[in-house]
Amino acid sequence: MTIAITAPQKFAFQDLVCIETMLRFCTHADAKLFVEPDGGEDAELTFAVGGRAVRCEIQVKGAGGEIALAEVAACLAHAPPRRANPTLLERLLADPDRLALLVMSGRADDASSVYLGGSAWQGERHAGSRIKSTDVAVLIAAFATADVAGSDGGKLKIKRQTHNAAVATSADPAAIREALGRTIIFDQVDDAELQARCAERLRRDHGVPSDRTTAVLLELRAAIDEAKSKKTDAFPLLRRILARASPPPIRPHDYIARGNEADLVDALSRDNVLLLSGTPRVGKTYAARWIAAEFMPFGYDVQEFADVDSAERFLLEPGTAPRLALLDDPLGGSQISAQAARSLARLANLIGRTRPQRKLLVAQGLEPLLATGRTTSLDQTVTAHRRWRDMGDPEPTFLVSLWRSLASTFAVESALRDRVADALSAGALVLEPGCLEHLAANTHRLRASASIAEVTRLAREDAAQLGRTLSADGLEDLAISLSVATAPQEPISLVELAYVRGSGGPGLPGKRAELGTVVTIGGPLIPPGIAPVYDQPPELAAADRSCLDALERRRLIIIDAKPTVGFAHPFYRAAAETLLETPTYYAAQAIGHAIRRGLFCLSPQTSRATARNLDWIFDRLAAHPAERDAVVAQAIEGLRSFFPATRDLCFRFLLNQLSDLPAEQQRELPCWIGSVTSVTLDDLEWSDGEAHLPYGEQLGIDYFERTFRTVRQSDVSAELALLDAPEGVIMPERAAAVLRFLATTPDTMTLTMAGRLLSYDEAALRAEAARLWLSRPRRHDDEILERIFADDHPSCALAALKGVIRSWDASEPDRRARHLEGLAALAGNAAAAASMLDLLVLFDRVEHTGEHPPWPVFERLMPVVMGALPHNAAFIDARLFGVARSALEALSAPSLVALCDGWIEWLERNERAGRLPSEFSLGSRRSCCGRRRRSLRSVKPAWHACSPLLEPARKSPSWPT
Repeated sequence: MTIAITAPQKFAFQDLVCIETMLRFCTHADAKLFVEPDGGEDAELTFAVGGRAVRCEIQVKGAGGEIALAEVAACLAHAPPRRANPTLLERLLADPDRLALLVMSGRADDASSVYLGGSAWQGERHAGSRIKSTDVAVLIAAFATADVAGSDGGKLKIKRQTHNAAVATSADPAAIREALGRTIIFDQVDDAELQARCAERLRRDHGVPSDRTTAVLLELRAAIDEAKSKKTDAFPLLRRILARASPPPIRPHDYIARGNEADLVDALSRDNVLLLSGTPRVGKTYAARWIAAEFMPFGYDVQEFADVDSAERFLLEPGTAPRLALLDDPLGGSQISAQAARSLARLANLIGRTRPQRKLLVAQGLEPLLATGRTTSLDQTVTAHRRWRDMGDPEPTFLVSLWRSLASTFAVESALRDRVADALSAGALVLEPGCLEHLAANTHRLRASASIAEVTRLAREDAAQLGRTLSADGLEDLAISLSVATAPQEPISLVELAYVRGSGGPGLPGKRAELGTVVTIGGPLIPPGIAPVYDQPPELAAADRSCLDALERRRLIIIDAKPTVGFAHPFYRAAAETLLETPTYYAAQAIGHAIRRGLFCLSPQTSRATARNLDWIFDRLAAHPAERDAVVAQAIEGLRSFFPATRDLCFRFLLNQLSDLPAEQQRELPCWIGSVTSVTLDDLEWSDGEAHLPYGEQLGIDYFERTFRTVRQSDVSAELALLDAPEGVIMPERAAAVLRFLATTPDTMTLTMAGRLLSYDEAALRAEAARLWLSRPRRHDDEILERIFADDHPSCALAALKGVIRSWDASEPDRRARHLEGLAALAGNAAAAASMLDLLVLFDRVEHTGEHPPWPVFERLMPVVMGALPHNAAFIDARLFGVARSALEALSAPSLVALCDGWIEWLERNERAGRLPSEFSLGSRRSCCGRRRRSLRSVKPAWHACSPLLEPARKSPSWPT
């Protein structure tokens, strides 16, 4: 009986059967599965065994009760729709490489139990002696009278019954016996057991954390539906989902123990935090990965991060499932991060929020740590009352073991191998593990009789020396491309590397052709946007492939199974980065070329990595102003990327460099802010779990469908249940649907839901979650508020402000005070202040703040925003003047003075920078600050024009003297 004529609830059961079967056969690279193939059963699996293609037809029966031979015969008598033949049994007889798998909820009786398959079944046939002659005879008799589909007395049913009786009469018992040897039954299978089996396979075979298995199963069910509707192979969809859901292996290959790993594991287990540091190449990252991997057998979801924000969202997500975050060089590796001070402060805050089920392991290089913490030694460095452990001074026995292992891997000549080992053992030579690896990979650069001093010089070769060696060996161009288009934890695929290197045509498929989207009403139907593609498929040139081989042989890069390419160690990345300091004319052109193609390739990961690198590239080009200008121009262009994360990173780079930019570029700040804050849920589309903006540059009525679409509770009931469950995670695309539903009923959002929705990397999701949470008066949500007001992404800061405005009238005084405190903390960040200002200058507009604007919000934030705003920030001065005049009637005199102080400071910063304020800026300042006569000389004319506005405020008893 096929799924087409069973109860609707069996659809889910059939989907689970298909998923479990694919997970069971996932190791077969050539496996295919089609759901409800034409003329077949519920599903058809094909795979190869010994070079022969095996076809397995899967039939699903979800009814309970006992499974007698009559039920088995009925399954084998099943024929294609509206036909009497060929039955499943006949197809087995005709094809010796065909199997029949019957998945049934009932329990097999003694007669049918002979066909049962084992729980570890992988396509094997029954043993030759399993099926007896008596089993064959009984089955043939049951087949002759088997129940078949069709209306009683109907022509088709009679035809099928007649046909089956004829087959039973003419059948060769030996052939039937052989076919029954290829008939497998799984009995007592129900929905709960299938889910448990699938979850176990996801955990065991693919490393999917326990709290994510349900979400992955939801994705896999959707993939089955897609494959069913499109009549396509479901395996590519499954492999894509598993690749995204499976964490990369974290335990280092061929790790040599240092000797103190057990103590470090105990310390992390006991204290929930472990901070490791040391000089470059001391091996702290490898040790940290080994330590983290020790927690995986205990059910910990272990993930590695390069920035504190992502680790924070991971660890603070609600739930009890154990998690461990490994932070590698969050303050910078090869160079100090532009956000190092901010990252150290957030790290200190995160340390204080760890607990037994949420552990934090940090590996940070010594130089960035000391520079950011403003200390001179590791002993003086304390972060959140925790001391850092020095991974330096390794034991000689460890160094000898590591050297012998590396020497074997790189086939180091025996005399040199023994000479170095003896020196290490005697303590005459002390080298960091990374230096030993570099030595082993480069012994071809040593004389056969090289002294220990020469060995030391090569092993300790600094980044600049190695960079010069790469250049001399013809590897400079490729090394520069890799340094520009990859980042820690963000390697590049070979296809994207080929594109960055110039293959694939001149097009920039990741860049929107227009600044906005054209909406057309009426006229011909506008087709949906087509995903961009490269002009031609990018392919690495033969010379680049040879260079990759050379870099891989020297262990400077790692190429994984996907395959993606990344630097093997921050030291090697630093060596490549030094090549940007003194570029030739053509090398400088290549840098700009790599940035442009990296930003606008089709990989969101490579685009993000390139944007993340803009800060250090800008710094490295300090002696090349023209190339610096080109980097800024590329960042401005990056605000037109299809990928929101790329826009965010380009915006942060531009904000960091704002004070050094020409005035005409500084005036573009409002437009830059809009490029980031304008990205909302309605704009997002999804591909393989990654967010992007709509590919079409022109929209018709689908624009209104996108903007005004609604999501019913029934559409997201499963996701709502998962978000509110003790353990449950859903993919970002489904989280976006949940948020659209919650926008209609924000009161239904629970603490757990909010905590999970604030844990997504996509800022648009976090912003909407923050807005919805703050738009209603809540209680007992201190942790949620702390997370909301710590997220200084411009979109999230603006959303928090909108939410507070929305709930102001309904909130209690203490709630209002907490909101103002949080918003003020956010407003101290330049990016958040810049985004908030766009709304603050419209605070008197009824369409933004209602009939009765909550002026205390404006009163508290505007001085902070003006203090945090870059002196060269541009905005619409007329709006500023208008809201200042409106504020006169609403704010107290002391508040006006505080606002005035912030305004004067901003004006004075402008004057010192040589930028003359406009009449509206001066008028706004005088409108608010008539009593503040310490002014710029150029302000006096405006004072006489605007001072009458202040008369009502001056007469107030609270006006300061």
